[in-house]
Amino acid sequence: MVWTPEPTYPKAEISVRATTLHYRIVAPIMLPFLDRRLLNLFRCRTSKCFFQRNREHPPAGKEFDTLVHLEPVAQKNGRTERYLYVESAEEIVACATVQTVEFHGWGSRAGTIETPDRLVIDLDPAPRLDFDKLKDAAFQLHRSFEAVGLESFALGAPLLPRLR
Repeated sequence: MVWTPEPTYPKAEISVRATTLHYRIVAPIMLPFLDRRLLNLFRCRTSKCFFQRNREHPPAGKEFDTLVHLEPVAQKNGRTERYLYVESAEEIVACATVQTVEFHGWGSRAGTIETPDRLVIDLDPAPRLDFDKLKDAAFQLHRSFEAVGLESFALGAPLLPRLR
């Protein structure tokens, strides 16, 4: 199979042991947000980091074959590729043991990829942007969604008291 090489990024100074311990602690909190969501994983191996888009892209060896679930998804190019998802805290930790440092969930879940139930708006501040302006933008988005009857929250915020 021919695949387009993914860009790589420098690896941060963090150990697999530290990452695995972190995810062992937070996996039960993360699971409701990741359960059965197709995932793009940000993995760091040796001196480079890359996005694991699916089982085949980029080729990752066989470490995922028994650690996660794989959902076949027909691509526009006619190929079928297997996308990763987890169903348990143990599977989140298993991903950390193969050097996953970030989990990026799709808006839809395995089995229902054509009917997303989540929209993510990622507000990354520019280096010179005042953080208060970013917070103002986030609260404006929240008010706008609320005005049309949609629930919105910072990821993880349903576990915390509502801040207004």
